[in-house]
Amino acid sequence: MPTPALPADMVSRAARAVAHYGSDAARYRASGDWRGQTIVTAFRETVARRPDALALASIEGELSYAELDRRSDAIAMGLIETGLEPGAPIIFQLGNELESVVAWYAALKAGLVPVCSIPNHRLHEVQLIAQATGARAHVFQADYRGYDLAGTSEALGASCPQVGVRIVTRGSASKGAISLSDLEQDHDPAHARARVDAIQGSLAPDSVAVYQLSGGTTGVPKVIPHTHETYLSAATRWAANLGWGEEAVNLHFLPIMHHAGLGTALLPTHVVGGALVLGRAVDGKLLVDLIERHRVTWM
Repeated sequence: MPTPALPADMVSRAARAVAHYGSDAARYRASGDWRGQTIVTAFRETVARRPDALALASIEGELSYAELDRRSDAIAMGLIETGLEPGAPIIFQLGNELESVVAWYAALKAGLVPVCSIPNHRLHEVQLIAQATGARAHVFQADYRGYDLAGTSEALGASCPQVGVRIVTRGSASKGAISLSDLEQDHDPAHARARVDAIQGSLAPDSVAVYQLSGGTTGVPKVIPHTHETYLSAATRWAANLGWGEEAVNLHFLPIMHHAGLGTALLPTHVVGGALVLGRAVDGKLLVDLIERHRVTWM
């Protein structure tokens, strides 16, 4: 069953944020800073250019660009089949795992809008974020350290009925949650690609791509809408300013589902065709092992 329409106030706030650029938008496009692409379109360009190159690595495995593309296509189909429609916000509460990045690209491919939340958030914070964004789904990791994110997700679904889809990426599912692996199963690759392409073709590059956490002094989580164009522009400039290219092997050990992870690590690395290595800040030996194994060039 399709998800309900987003609240009118949420749609209008996002529209105001996008419209805020006004006449500057034409200047950014004329300069080439905004290239009229969605994040997925830009990612697909890298896949076409470097299909067999390493895109993502962790202590548990590696994915080439082609593998990351194929798996995220399949999961995008699974997300579509849950009834989530393009434009629906989906909260991410995940650690630095391969599954986190696969799920991120899958959500974008399904036309959903990731809402970034760190795994350390508890029900109070996640509720506020869900209410502020009109979130329709929650993606969580049940085996994140000693935290009960499965319980948090179940409580979130009970307290915020609009969060009708709950997805577990790793660990045991809580009641009513769907596993990411189940979403990935039994999808014809050609059909999945066609559905994703159709959705991407319907998205405007100046539409909201992601809601990122904002700092503040009130103790209440806030979010900032970023469009596909603004986020890609920032990522491209970040990579250029740091001199990253296809040879870049970048290690990130802070939370990946945060602007520091997505905006300054994942997207800049993948825009240029480099490799992103995911570490965990609490494990120094792991970080050293990853640096040696993958010949990390930046962290």
